[in-house]
Amino acid sequence: APIMTSRGCPFRCAYCHISTERGADSFAGQIGDLRLHSIKRVIDEIDYVKSLGVRKVFFEDDSLLAERERVKQIFMSIADRGLSISNVNGINLVHLFDRSNTRSDGSWPVDEEYLDILRAAGFDQMVFPVESGSARILRDYATNKVSLRRMDLVHLMGEMTRRGINAPVNMMMGFPDETETEIAESVALARRLRDAGAPYVTFFIPIPFPGSKLFYMAIDKGYLSSD
Repeated sequence: APIMTSRGCPFRCAYCHISTERGADSFAGQIGDLRLHSIKRVIDEIDYVKSLGVRKVFFEDDSLLAERERVKQIFMSIADRGLSISNVNGINLVHLFDRSNTRSDGSWPVDEEYLDILRAAGFDQMVFPVESGSARILRDYATNKVSLRRMDLVHLMGEMTRRGINAPVNMMMGFPDETETEIAESVALARRLRDAGAPYVTFFIPIPFPGSKLFYMAIDKGYLSSD
């Protein structure tokens, strides 16, 4: 059964509806801001779906792993009740790094304890949303939510694979001003992630859905008709 423990996201990526639902210029009154359901509410809902005979839960959250200690309590509650986690709609890879322990070169180590918590709670599959292998694309379109300089994604993939967490990769190519060189950077990173254990890599084309920042960019630049 699906369950949702939070609303919104801490990021504001141009291809997502949340990009126009957060910030001072939001038309929607900040409904895209990250808001967390209380742990008690979440546990009550877990108990309810278990009473229906559910054995696995699917998290619908856009950014499930944002609060480490909160997630730990929720996951341990799931494990204590004999349930397991089938998958999750959305995570951000930055939350799998220990940002409180910056190395001398500016990089962040993988939070291996967090990975162990995920695996112990029954997480055996998790989408790996890299988005792009280009630092500029990540900056201009993805709120810099992935730092290729600070986050060793290939090492993270290896650690997840070693723990038995299946992590198919999602990437995008075809942003309005993306160059062939930047696309090649994404393909090269995808190959390294595949070599590190990713079962497969899926490439998506960014679509300017109405309600996203990318939609208005496409109209302003003449890629879409104003009607």
